[in-house]
Amino acid sequence: MKKTVLIIFLIIANYSFSQDQSVKLSLPNPSEVIYTSNQVTFPPKFKGGKNALGAFIKRNFNVKVYKKGEILVAFIVEKDGKLSEVGVLEDAGKGTADEAIRVMNNSPKWKPGILNGNPVRVQFSITIPVSPN
Repeated sequence: MKKTVLIIFLIIANYSFSQDQSVKLSLPNPSEVIYTSNQVTFPPKFKGGKNALGAFIKRNFNVKVYKKGEILVAFIVEKDGKLSEVGVLEDAGKGTADEAIRVMNNSPKWKPGILNGNPVRVQFSITIPVSPN
């Protein structure tokens, strides 16, 4: 009886301690990595540059603003130049956040960020100054 109990105990103990406790690490899929502007060779750029971006926003921004302020908008420029995950980090109140998101979601494609000669996803932010109409 003692031998049977001992054998059962050893089998259970052996099984308990032989569990694989290793952690498998995996690298993220390169197509899902999001870089910042300072990590890429060429950061994303609105086609036509800053002046063209300012003109696009001015043409399309349709919320009346009662005081001077700024809207900080963050988004991802995808590998094909489309914008995704548009969000507002700071706004000037009175619906400016929703309007900034709407305008940026309707933005034409940008020139994507480039790393090692290939387009990559890049997190980007811009400040939109607003003043009373």
